[in-house]
Amino acid sequence: FSILIFNHILLCSAQKGVFFSEGNTKAKEICITIDDGPSKNTAQLLDLLDKHKIKGTFFVLGVNADKYPENAREILKRGHELGSHLYHHTNYYRYKEPDIKQKISEHIQKMNSSLLAITGSETKLLRMPHGYSRQPAREAARENGVFLINWSFGYDWHKISKEEMIKKYKAALKPGAVFLFHDAGTNAPMRLEVLEELILHAKIEGYTFLTVSDMFNLK
Repeated sequence: FSILIFNHILLCSAQKGVFFSEGNTKAKEICITIDDGPSKNTAQLLDLLDKHKIKGTFFVLGVNADKYPENAREILKRGHELGSHLYHHTNYYRYKEPDIKQKISEHIQKMNSSLLAITGSETKLLRMPHGYSRQPAREAARENGVFLINWSFGYDWHKISKEEMIKKYKAALKPGAVFLFHDAGTNAPMRLEVLEELILHAKIEGYTFLTVSDMFNLK
């Protein structure tokens, strides 16, 4: 029994301070996070955020950063922050091999090497593909000195009308919310409209916008 308690303490220590998905629920502060880029749509996203004087956090895929390196650099140039979405969009929920933690760790390092080559800097922020946050990911994050960042609401990949999507995002507005949007994809124009409607609504409601690092004090 004492061994079980000891192991539980070790497990909790391994996870402490590694995983984040919601900020201060008493402060009118939110994050805009954008996954899967960079892409040919990145400039439009950056222009929209600049228009509203908002800084966001972009979790980029290595394969896309290699394809659009100038867009990856432009994200930083405009004052936003870059996070890792790993090199490929692998679904680790379906990965059943025992070396899963090792694989995740290797991919964290590979992605940071890629970002360093493209932008001149690494990142301490990691959003796993599909939001995978089970124990192997948390341990790999801790061992590599990075933080797992998930989200409190994201819905822009669903095939629903723009009006329905806007309604869902507005309903999810609350203190500490971390919103997920996507860069790449065929319905990029609609996503831009949904994002702008959320921004306008949040401003009317008195919210401020923070980067992930600022919201969770990870700098």
